[in-house]
Amino acid sequence: MAKSSIGLYISSKNVDIVELKGAASAPHLANFLRQEIPIVEGIIDNEQKQHEALRDCISLAIKEALEKLRIKAPEVYTVLPSSEVMIRYFSMPLLPRSEQVQALKFEARKYIPFKADEIVSDFKLPPPSKLKKAQDVFFIAATKERLNFHIDIFKKAGTDAVGIDIIPFAIMRMLFLSKKISSRENMAILYLDNDNASASIHIIEKGMSFLSREFNIITDDKDSLFERLASQLRVSFDYYHRQNPQAEILKIIVCGETLFAGLDAFIADELKIITETVEQLAGLKGQGSPPPSFIISAGAALGGLAKSYYSVNLSPLAARLKKKKTAHVFLVESLIAISIIILIAAACALQVRNVMGRLNAVREFGKSLPSYTAAMDLNTLKNIEREGLEGVKFLKFVFSDRTSWANKMDRIAKCIPDGVWVSNITVNEKLIEGGSGYPSQSVKTIAISGNAFASDASKEAGQIDKFFKSLKEDNVFMRSLGNIQLLPGTKKEISGYWVTSFKISAGENTNR
Repeated sequence: MAKSSIGLYISSKNVDIVELKGAASAPHLANFLRQEIPIVEGIIDNEQKQHEALRDCISLAIKEALEKLRIKAPEVYTVLPSSEVMIRYFSMPLLPRSEQVQALKFEARKYIPFKADEIVSDFKLPPPSKLKKAQDVFFIAATKERLNFHIDIFKKAGTDAVGIDIIPFAIMRMLFLSKKISSRENMAILYLDNDNASASIHIIEKGMSFLSREFNIITDDKDSLFERLASQLRVSFDYYHRQNPQAEILKIIVCGETLFAGLDAFIADELKIITETVEQLAGLKGQGSPPPSFIISAGAALGGLAKSYYSVNLSPLAARLKKKKTAHVFLVESLIAISIIILIAAACALQVRNVMGRLNAVREFGKSLPSYTAAMDLNTLKNIEREGLEGVKFLKFVFSDRTSWANKMDRIAKCIPDGVWVSNITVNEKLIEGGSGYPSQSVKTIAISGNAFASDASKEAGQIDKFFKSLKEDNVFMRSLGNIQLLPGTKKEISGYWVTSFKISAGENTNR
């Protein structure tokens, strides 16, 4: 069954819902609907009760919309209004990955007017420039109070917001899908909201939202509206150029609600910058197409089909779900490891039982040996004894070797940290003949291959290193092993997610 994702955008007057299925690179449009939010009736002088009334009205609109579409949506993906998000773009010194997160949290205090325990945040680290000696940081935060308000809205509507993104990323994902923009250019997005009463401007610098600001508009007069929008763009560009004197805005994209024709031509003439209007949501397959004003809800749904670099998740539920899934994966892997150990132990027990049966048969056979064996000299009997002892020694060698590897498999499962999984374990063994004709020495190598995934890709190397150090410091795993090495990891894509692969190898050369 194709993966399904429900994207939902709440404005001051409407709720937009889009359901997409399939892959993020070629999504299939399944459903879309705009539901008007009922107006809060009566005068409410208590602020808390006013918030509760608004929450209930929005929840009712969401519930009715899902019922109309006949969608059972235990999980949805949404975005926060621009007015409820703090977006900061700043630079800090280049630091090792192990120190970046702590330094970033300390630096962000200068730009966020709330205590650390009052917000939920996320960040992006664009690739550092070779010409700059600093790391650019794209930092996003929202207060827990507003996030909880939105979480409560969806809970009352019978669903959970497992993904809470920001408007510029939702719009950008749709523009990337329709090949309207490139991650290498500086541009501006003018979004006209579906309430016909507000608009927002987002300045994108090489794939990151440098500036986002929201403002009210009046749509009764076309000329006044065009002048106000051009003026707000000009103010935003002036601020951007003061921060980045060498930067240049190459394009303006107008999207959202179509209020009046000719807006793009007016802006292009006023600001002398190429301006283009999004006429349709290109890139969505299937019959029918939502109007371009559904770009945010469609972008939110697109973010639910696959993880993207151009996304953040401020939902408190995301961390819990990830922890739950990680625990489930660990439980499955542990059960597999225990099953392997039980099978190996059963095989060893069966092998020993067969050997013991043969020894008992030899013992019984020895009682009925013919009388001429008494005439054997001492050296002959000693040679027979020596051969028997060598056979017993070989049996001990086989038994201890098998149980040793069962223990090592158990230790591998216990050393795996969160976010890391093993995809392949290979043991190569070579037996070396002893003087008696039985193998008395083995040469082995073990190779462990796997992958690591984290919402913050910079943490993946640390997870792999933690796994490697746990194995290296584990006495049971390292018994008789040496030369353990961690081979450099590479990035690869698995089911639309970018993960870091790794390989750990260790050698053994033990006399038995």
